[in-house]
Amino acid sequence: MSWDSSKKSVAEVDENGVVSMKGPGTTKITGVFYTNSKGYAKVSATVTVKVPKMSKSSVTLIPGQKTKITLGNMPKGKTVDKWELSSWGYKVRDEGYREGIEKTENGNSCEITAFMECGGRLTATVDGDTFACDIEVKAPKIKKTEMKINKGKSSKISVGGTKFKPNVFSYVTNDYAVAVVDENGKVTAVGSGATYIDVYLYQTKACPRTELPNGGRVMITVP
Repeated sequence: MSWDSSKKSVAEVDENGVVSMKGPGTTKITGVFYTNSKGYAKVSATVTVKVPKMSKSSVTLIPGQKTKITLGNMPKGKTVDKWELSSWGYKVRDEGYREGIEKTENGNSCEITAFMECGGRLTATVDGDTFACDIEVKAPKIKKTEMKINKGKSSKISVGGTKFKPNVFSYVTNDYAVAVVDENGKVTAVGSGATYIDVYLYQTKACPRTELPNGGRVMITVP
């Protein structure tokens, strides 16, 4: 009796008919039984090999955005042994560095939440094998960094490239005699002169003031 596999990169079969999986794909296993010197019988079976695979190999997000990443093609009843998230952080005022992304695990899926510009990698480990998804978070950007506002008039600071609402940011004026700003970024000119307003992202109680990485300052001029 002899055995053969049509695609050995997918599966191999030994002389005893024991099949060893090698990689993803489909192959045909054929066995030939010799009944006597002149006759034989042939049997065959199709074998499909599936290996775990991340639903996304890479993802690009903006602050405030969430995405779900799943490890698919898992054997029935099997779950991920370990999810791990690594990243390089963004600058945090007076507190060194913190992570710009967070994860929430749920069995064979993991939800990623982006907070601020950074890069990172999410990995899932199953039976010693590791599968990865690369993550990039783009920086938010103030659309207009210079404003000329007449006394008594108002204009609004707008931050683009983010899913966060305006009131998630903090706006701090340098000179209240020139301009004031509310919690939604609305700037009102109150006196002639020049000042600036710094914009921060309020993330958590542990990290209350986060400077925008590409510059969070708006120059205000009141004629």
